[in-house]
Amino acid sequence: MHYSELKFFACSESRDWMYRHSNLTPKQTWKQCPRGDWLLYTMMKIGVPIKFQAVAALVCAEGAQHHSKDARELNLLVRRWVRGKGSKKNLGNAVYDKKIRLDQLDDEDERSALRASVALVENIIDPGYEDMYYVSVGAIAACVGPYNLDKTLKLQKVCAERIRQVVPFSVVERAFKKYLKNSEQ
Repeated sequence: MHYSELKFFACSESRDWMYRHSNLTPKQTWKQCPRGDWLLYTMMKIGVPIKFQAVAALVCAEGAQHHSKDARELNLLVRRWVRGKGSKKNLGNAVYDKKIRLDQLDDEDERSALRASVALVENIIDPGYEDMYYVSVGAIAACVGPYNLDKTLKLQKVCAERIRQVVPFSVVERAFKKYLKNSEQ
């Protein structure tokens, strides 16, 4: 990832960060990126395999699951699916029920945590349904509440660290090279 590939980054804040760090190699960029939502967005844009995207988003969603029993249940189903022990059909059935529940929740933290897990499952069922990085954003909203930028940035950093623990750079690098090759054609 280099400054010339900024089209991967959605917001001006991430483009500014990339510009300030344009001397970094792709591996250094991956290791130093301060926000989980940016890593998830990049993974989605360059075509990292969905199971890696799911694991990355899952470690973010799990950070907020203490706010919602329903979120915990969905996250367990995702973990099973990632390990090859569940089906997209099971995930679809579960997410349908949880979406109904989502509309009935009064607690904003619980709703944000569940919304993050619902977005995760919907992305697995239909990649491109919604950007995977919303999982990180929703989970963090459950943990910090509204308008706490300092705490939000700290938790995005935690999400980024968790993502790097479960997604090796080699996976990102392969997807990035493939993306660049396909974009040249």
